[in-house]
This record gives sequence, C-alpha cells and structure tokens, in this order.
Amino acid sequence: MQVATLPQCTPDERLVYKKFVKDTKGDHRYLRGDRWIEIKRIITTYKLKKALEFGSGISTILFPLNGLSLVSCETDEKYMEFVRTLAAPTVDFRLWDNLVSPLRHDERFDIGLVDGILPRNKQAELAIKHCRFVVLDDSVRDIKRSLWALFTPYKRVDLETTIVSIFKIH
Repeated sequence: MQVATLPQCTPDERLVYKKFVKDTKGDHRYLRGDRWIEIKRIITTYKLKKALEFGSGISTILFPLNGLSLVSCETDEKYMEFVRTLAAPTVDFRLWDNLVSPLRHDERFDIGLVDGILPRNKQAELAIKHCRFVVLDDSVRDIKRSLWALFTPYKRVDLETTIVSIFKIH
C-alpha cells in the first residue's frame, strides 16, 4: 500500500488507509497517501479547522482524525451510508445531486476538497465561493481542462509534486 512508505503519515492514518482499502475490497478510487500528506501540510501550515468535501471517502475519516470539523457532500446514498459507518459521528453528511447547492449561502470553510462525481464544475464553484483554500484532486487531463480556468485567478500553494492542486482563494 502506498501510504505505508510515507513516513509523514501517522500510525493512525496508516491504520485508516489499511482498513479503508480492506473494507472497500480494493476499490482504487480513494485519495492516495501522498496527496493526503500535501493536504495535511496546508492544514498544519495555516492551522485550518473547518473542512468541506465533495465526494465522501477516506478523507471523510482523515479530516476529523486531524482535528477538523467536516461537511461531506455525496451523491451516492448507499456509499455515503457505508462511509458513515467508518467516519467520526461528528461528520455532517449531506446527500446532493451535483447540481443544487447543499450549502447555506453563509456557510464558510477553511478548506474544501473537490473530489466527487464528474462533472466537478459545480463542486469547484461552490468550494471557491465557500472556502479559503480549495483542493482539486486528480487535476490532470479532462478534469484539468474543464476546471483550470476557474482557478487561474488564485495562487497555487501546493508543492506541485502530486496530481492534487491546492489554491488559496481568500
């Protein structure tokens, strides 16, 4: 498993990865450890406390494990309920249709992860509107082509060593 080779992951994070991969029966659609390390670097550097994510998954477990409150927006109810069994009870899960915002107009977050179902345009727009930092996972090929223009006004703050891109919005 990739995370086992990352000394920056805590023992608890390694256990989360091991359990998540086992429980998802090897499904490879999860946030890789090297990308999580880059997100965690931003969380630590800027002392972030409140997260928003589009696409429940391993990050739904990792954000609270690292002291962040979390709103997790997911389009697949069955998958959302599965992740709920693994996540902290404090996670605010919201089922949504990838079209109509699941957020109140005044909700604000320190960091938003855009990693949900395609297309991700609405997720990116909402994250930009509601978050200080936005993480765009899988920012290559089609995703990069379709979303990169939304992020050109903002400063990229990740180390550019993975396919996760992190932008400072406010």
